[in-house]
Amino acid sequence: MVQSKVWVIVLIACQIGFSEEAQKPVCNAETVGQFWPAEANRDRASLARLAHCGVLEVCSHGVWRYHWDRMTIRIDQLRKKPARPSGNSSAAGCAVLPDAPPIDLSLP
Repeated sequence: MVQSKVWVIVLIACQIGFSEEAQKPVCNAETVGQFWPAEANRDRASLARLAHCGVLEVCSHGVWRYHWDRMTIRIDQLRKKPARPSGNSSAAGCAVLPDAPPIDLSLP
């Protein structure tokens, strides 16, 4: 009885943990070239902020399949070993940054 309750709790925790990733749309021929998070597709200020934070991804087509690629990364994402855990991570601090200047997307 106790073991079944533990399994139920583990399954619920896994579902909650992966719920954010489930919101990302499927990368296919219809979504190729679009950004994720989706707000970057509509707002240039959001595009700049998300690119600055290192969370912006674009749907692209590889040799055999479609996949999400990160457009930019933060320097702390390059470390092989994570830094000491702290209460204020770079990703969390990124959300409170002032709006970045807009990116000029026009082609030369």
